[in-house]
Amino acid sequence: YIVNDPAAVKHVLLDNVANYEKTEIMRRILEPALGKGLLTSEGETWKVHRRTMTPAFDQRSVAAYTAVMTGAAEELMRKWDGVGSDTTVDVSIAMTEVTLQIISRTMFSSDSNDMADIMERSFREYQAQMRPNLLDFIGMPAWLAGLGRTNVAKRTLREFNVVIDRLIAARTRNPESAPKELLGRMIAARDERTGARMTAQEVRDNIITIFMAGHETTAMTMTWTWYLLSQHPAVEAKLHAELDAVLMGRAPTYEDLPRLPYSRMIIDESMRMYPPAHTMVRVALAEDTLCGRRIPKGAIIIIAPWLLHRHTKQWQDPGRFIPERFDAEHAAHRPRFSYLPFGGGRRICIGAAFALAEATILLEPLPVDIDSRSHPDIASSPFAIAFCTPAYPSSSMYLSIFAAPWPNRRLSTFTSSGWETRRGITSRPLPHLLRTSPPESHPPWPASAHRGSRS
Repeated sequence: YIVNDPAAVKHVLLDNVANYEKTEIMRRILEPALGKGLLTSEGETWKVHRRTMTPAFDQRSVAAYTAVMTGAAEELMRKWDGVGSDTTVDVSIAMTEVTLQIISRTMFSSDSNDMADIMERSFREYQAQMRPNLLDFIGMPAWLAGLGRTNVAKRTLREFNVVIDRLIAARTRNPESAPKELLGRMIAARDERTGARMTAQEVRDNIITIFMAGHETTAMTMTWTWYLLSQHPAVEAKLHAELDAVLMGRAPTYEDLPRLPYSRMIIDESMRMYPPAHTMVRVALAEDTLCGRRIPKGAIIIIAPWLLHRHTKQWQDPGRFIPERFDAEHAAHRPRFSYLPFGGGRRICIGAAFALAEATILLEPLPVDIDSRSHPDIASSPFAIAFCTPAYPSSSMYLSIFAAPWPNRRLSTFTSSGWETRRGITSRPLPHLLRTSPPESHPPWPASAHRGSRS
């Protein structure tokens, strides 16, 4: 059953949430890596972990983390400042790199550089090899269907497990001298009701969950935001006006975020059109009723933000990029469960405030010199894997730029009719992402590139 009515979505995610759990296949795929973290646990285990971890993601904590976000954004700008002219960049990789640095520094502080490389390598291999198999779909027991997955998890995550166990042990032995990063805070955190702390295994499971759930989602949000801005010059101009008025050329701080409402609207509208988590799946534990229709026990319930965010009864002109639909006046008349970029109900993403702050801070320094013009077919054919990624091979979104001061920089961009040059804001990619060959050497955008299932 596909549920696309806000009231019915609210019933599943909030009013009768105890009747709807995540599916067995989802747990089989994720638990070998994530263990019993927030994403995979249910019932009392989930409640205890959520209560224990919530203070690490409250408003005061996010304010403390924004210094790391701003630092990473400024480093990115310094790297981009040295780029020469006629350079091509994959903006999706650039955003993945900077969000990886932010999450690893937030989690591991002084150990962040080593952990960033280990985590990125380990999880890339895990995601590439971990798949459901025929035994899952014909109802074989989890222990039998999952024999191969267990070996994949052990092999691909071996290095990560060794290092994270060492870091947890070191911070547990010396809590007073431990860095004030997310890992240390989770080790020290106590359940507000029982006073109990999480075990080392529970800390490990939730650290890996936060990384996998919160890293690539923000990267994809920013990738699609650059694309949308590049296609809507009036929105881009309004963004510049807000940045000039509020920041006056400096990097943003946490205190600036409430003063940048249009920037937040842009992020919100980007996540409406390209929700990073495009689908949520639940199983009904008992018979229920949704929209007047009987839902039998064991039924699979699909809530797809990709569809919900395009519902013509909830959104006027849902195919258009209109940030103003998220101003206070419009938001006040919108059903709460018609917009689910971070899920909804009691299981709404614990890192939602962190992600919004991160996305806004990454947006502010960059549009001064960014142009996300890319192949127009990407917008209509995103690739639906774990997240909503560009459909070009390897989930890439290539840009070609010329280094020159705004607003006189000119850039070449590949379009359906070939390479064209226009004036506009441009990007300066990370050095290791540079493509210095001429545009003609890059492959065209064949129809076959848009392979696999699409959202």
